[in-house]
Order: sequence, then structure tokens, then C-alpha cells
Amino acid sequence: MGYTRDQYQALLNLRARGLRRIQLGDRLVEYQSGADLDAAIKQARRDVAALAWPHPASIPTAATAPSTVTKVAGPTMARGLVLWVQREVVEPIGRLFGLVPAQRSYEGAKVTRRTSGWYAPSTGPNAEIQGDLVTLRNRHRSLVRDNPWAKRARDAIVNNVIGAGIVTQWSSPSRQKRWRDWWESTECDADGLTNGYGLQALVMRTLVESGEVLVYRRRRFGPRGRVPLQLQVREPDYLDHSRNEALPEGGRITQGVQFDAQGRRVGYWLFLDHPGENPHHARGAIPRAR
Repeated sequence: MGYTRDQYQALLNLRARGLRRIQLGDRLVEYQSGADLDAAIKQARRDVAALAWPHPASIPTAATAPSTVTKVAGPTMARGLVLWVQREVVEPIGRLFGLVPAQRSYEGAKVTRRTSGWYAPSTGPNAEIQGDLVTLRNRHRSLVRDNPWAKRARDAIVNNVIGAGIVTQWSSPSRQKRWRDWWESTECDADGLTNGYGLQALVMRTLVESGEVLVYRRRRFGPRGRVPLQLQVREPDYLDHSRNEALPEGGRITQGVQFDAQGRRVGYWLFLDHPGENPHHARGAIPRAR
């Protein structure tokens, strides 16, 4: 029996742990004494030395041997010598004279024992998220609600990005006062609950929890001098992500977002009510607005 390099490493680990039983290839081997195990280790070292010739310094020792065992076929001394000559002599000479094409490849693209089960499709982000969007979003929200570490991570992101609020400075004192009266009061919030800095924090909080956020611009006309604009923050649930279709003018609708023929966003297909708040209507029956 010829020992492989990995089997030699496994024998070294077996002796270090004081055990006597090991799986070598398809055989379960049990050594009766430490002397039998030492003899097997010596024989394995000779086999590995023959395989590693002419670089015997690369043979592992008990101090450097890793703790994993890989079941591979054990080449003989002659086969190891043939492989070494082919790799170190024949192929370099062939590449030098253009007889053997140089092999160029990324290590991460090779198919090996470790990567044989790695499924990496080339689909786009919309195709990847389409079927799992709602589940991923709901689980992330549940994690923030139920796990204090997730909630703390969300709050840390909001505090580091927004902090006390992103401040705007106008060159005109009159415009600065008008901006302050609008932005630092609930006049800017369509729901009338918070000021502009609170809206900033709400946008970032929703973005972290749900992955995206909707902000409506509502035109509001009132007394003279009042800013005719209010902002309304909504969860991404209002976007009808199930709507996907091609338009006759060359545009398309992808997950509720409408694009023209040039790929520019021209509209959003939205639910008028939150689809999770109205139990009397199915999701597809809730009115939509572009």
C-alpha cells in the first residue's frame, strides 16, 4: 500500500492525539501498539518523500501537519517522478517553443472537490430577488423587532449616517428663515408627525430594515409664504413588485417600476393602501396608482 501526503498527515495527527484507529481510504485500520503506528508513519514518510522528490523539504512534520484528512488516490514513486518531470521539464520547454499553450485561468473559476457543488448563476439582481423579496424583507424586520443586537445595529447605522440631522445653510437670511420654519417644524411632514430631521432618520431606518424606501412629494397650497410641498415616507410594501410586463412603446415595468424605451424611470405602480393593513382585499385587488 502506498501512502498519500494527506494520509501521512492523518497518521501524525493520530499519534499526537494518542489514538490507534483511523480511516485510510476505504479501509478502517487499527494499530495494536505505538510501535506499529510509528512503523506506519515511517513508511508513509518514505512514500511521501518519493512523491515530493526532488523537494523533500516540503514533507509535513508532526508540528506542521493540519488536522484534516482527504481521501485521494495514492500514486506510486514512478508515477510521482513522471508527473514531476512533465510539470517541471516538459511543459516549460513546450511553452518556451510554443508547443504547449500557456494556461490562463482564475483560481476561483476552477472546478475542484471543494467547488464542485458551488452553484453560482449569472442571473441579474431583479431575477434573483423576485421570488424571495417579501420573505427576506419580512424576516429582516422580524429580526430587528425580536433581536436586540439587530436593533442596535440598525440604530447605529442611523446614528452614524444621520446623527442629529443633515443641516442646510442658505446664503440668503430670508430664505434661511423660510427654510427653517418649514424644515424644522411638522409643516414638511405630510403626516404631521415629525420635522425634517425626523424624516431623515425615518428614511434611513426604513432603508436599513426593508432595503428600500418610498418618499412621496405632496403639493400643498396654503397661506401666502408657505412652502407648497410636503414629504411623505412610505414602506416599500406600497410598491407593487409583482407587476412585470413589456409595454407596446418599447418600455417595460419591472417589479412595479416603469421604464421608457431608453431605460429611464418614468413611473411607479403603487398600492393606494398598505397591502398588509386591509384584510378584506387580496393583494391583486387593492387599487394601484401610477
